[in-house]
Amino acid sequence: MPLPKMKKVQVDPKRPDIVFRVPETYQFKKKLGAGAYGCVCSFEDSETKKTVAVKKITDAYREVIDAKRILREIKILQHLKHDNLVEIFDILPPESPTDEDIYIVMPLMYADLHKVIQSKQELSEKHMQ
Repeated sequence: MPLPKMKKVQVDPKRPDIVFRVPETYQFKKKLGAGAYGCVCSFEDSETKKTVAVKKITDAYREVIDAKRILREIKILQHLKHDNLVEIFDILPPESPTDEDIYIVMPLMYADLHKVIQSKQELSEKHMQ
């Protein structure tokens, strides 16, 4: 399968340094959040019409211990298939052999575990499906 043509997308007008490299068919929707390892944004694939989340892990190899944790998480998620675990659809190819950013394409989730735990709303059976 040939590698997709990539484009650069600025995802935060307040932070011009946050730029994602994604396939040309991906249309930026919105920034979903940021954390210790990077940033997550939603994109719609204009070919499949699916909306996905793309997690950009910046400078993934800067610290050896962090690189090991990130790669361990990727390997585990690639092998484990379960309704309660997020699936990895794709890992986008690096721009060059020296590129230190990792892009993980996953299904779009409308809440993350942190938000669910912090919420005061009581969980029903419907929430747990």
